[in-house]
Amino acid sequence: ISPRRLKTRLERMGSLPTNDLMFWTDFTPLESGGLADLADLIEVHRPVLVIIDTMARILGRKADQDSNSDMTGLLAPLQRLAMAAHLCVLLIDHHRKPGLEVVDAIDDVMGSTAKVGVADCIWGLYRKLGESSGTLKITGRDLEEQELAVVWDAMRYRWRVEGDAPARELEDRIAQIRDLVDQVGEVDLKAVTNLLHLSDDVCDSILTEMRNRHLVERTPLQTGQRGRPRFLYTRDRKHADDD
Repeated sequence: ISPRRLKTRLERMGSLPTNDLMFWTDFTPLESGGLADLADLIEVHRPVLVIIDTMARILGRKADQDSNSDMTGLLAPLQRLAMAAHLCVLLIDHHRKPGLEVVDAIDDVMGSTAKVGVADCIWGLYRKLGESSGTLKITGRDLEEQELAVVWDAMRYRWRVEGDAPARELEDRIAQIRDLVDQVGEVDLKAVTNLLHLSDDVCDSILTEMRNRHLVERTPLQTGQRGRPRFLYTRDRKHADDD
């Protein structure tokens, strides 16, 4: 990245001029003496945070990211350096190929699992192409797993945390169902599954939550397929004024 581009980004973020923030746009790979160079810089400047963007560039061309021995041999000394200097090293890496279902952030890191084996904390940022909202998955040795809803703030050039991701997702789905009910007057479970593209059980649990909040009420109809009861859902008129 060029100095001009760095300056533009910092200005958009509202950063003030300071000597406490330093950049190196060219650095020796770890395998070629970069670790010793980094240790010298840390000794002189005493930072609390070192950001390396990206991991592939600092590892060097000879390093095999699919090799456990290569990744452990290069990253373990970096971890020891961070611990000895009492600072945080943030390594920016890439996910696997897009389109795969994400179970957790650790399994989704590209290359050898040894890359995450030396890390104390893993953050995985996920966003669909063209969308400004995303999910930040956090996991680590000494913290509880979290999923946070985040939104890209183009004005301030930063991600903004909106809260717990599952809770945010539930609220978004409830809002979709409410809009549909307002448009058509009444819906059944099939209409909701077609809208959300989720299983019957998941949609049924969302509708149950909406009933508990008095957002909808249901009316039983004739027995559906396989003897399963069928219901129609409409706005809860008794509590409409409370919305």
